[in-house]
Amino acid sequence: MKKLFISILALSLSAFTEQNQTEEIMFIQKFEPGKNIVEFSSEGITLKGDLYLPSGYQEGKKYPAIIVGGSWTTVKEQMAGLYAGALAEEGYVTLAFDHTYYGESGGDKRFYEDPKTKTKDFINAMNFLKALPMVAEDRTGGMGICASGGYMAEAVAQDSDYKSFTTVVPWFNTDEVVNAFYGGEEGINERIAKSRAAEASYEQNGVMEYQLTISDTDPSAAMYGPFEYYLDPAIGQVKNWSHDKFAVMNWENWLTYRPLPAADKISVPTLIINSKNAATPAASEAFFNHLKGEKEMVWLEGGQLDFYYKEAQVKPALSKIVEHFKKTL
Repeated sequence: MKKLFISILALSLSAFTEQNQTEEIMFIQKFEPGKNIVEFSSEGITLKGDLYLPSGYQEGKKYPAIIVGGSWTTVKEQMAGLYAGALAEEGYVTLAFDHTYYGESGGDKRFYEDPKTKTKDFINAMNFLKALPMVAEDRTGGMGICASGGYMAEAVAQDSDYKSFTTVVPWFNTDEVVNAFYGGEEGINERIAKSRAAEASYEQNGVMEYQLTISDTDPSAAMYGPFEYYLDPAIGQVKNWSHDKFAVMNWENWLTYRPLPAADKISVPTLIINSKNAATPAASEAFFNHLKGEKEMVWLEGGQLDFYYKEAQVKPALSKIVEHFKKTL
């Protein structure tokens, strides 16, 4: 794929009036079909992204557009990029990006997993997406995989520019989920204590404390098990993702995060693609039951990580996603 750097000049040219202030965004270089490298600002931090345009992209034409987010700790070259590229081939403008603190994006606390920051990133990404010259600004939606199902759900609940939403094997933390995956009260309290100590240390000396992100031999890793997707450099262990730098101070943010209340504030058409063998199917059903608008739950076969890269899961999931967005955007 041809890569182009898109120089974006956000002009704080102050066209002040008594009522409002306007901000223009000027796109210097030409966009082309395929993957274009872009950047935008989120809460004052520069984020880097991949903007995918359909192979038949025509300058001057307006397209429906979708932001795609991946699992916790991940970068744009992993599952988010896979789905974004595939959706572009179906005629959508799509954006996958590195969140604050991750990949090629800015932020001092490297590999820091903060749900609130990621939700803000999704809101700011939508502001950027809507300003693009090829985007039909009333036909914009979002798709979240795994943890981004929750992060993006909160963005959808807060930002009316998300006109449609879909999530694939979402990971929704509930008390039951957290207890089951992280050793009950004892395991949770131990991780939170370490998280607070790491945060206090960072505040004092500015040094981040890390542990392994993934391992199939070391049970102290944040993700412990035979997870081929993350363990294999030919699949998910990509260059800009860190298999050995999970910030210890992540734990309190993650273990206390509860995205299900966002469902009560979501009224846009929503599709959830899940599997009984995924990580949090019961929590997904609870989330689904609280949604206020048009909604659909589709059950497919496969494990959680299968939906990140295996054709047997990705292909039918994409088919349902395209069907959903064709009806709703």
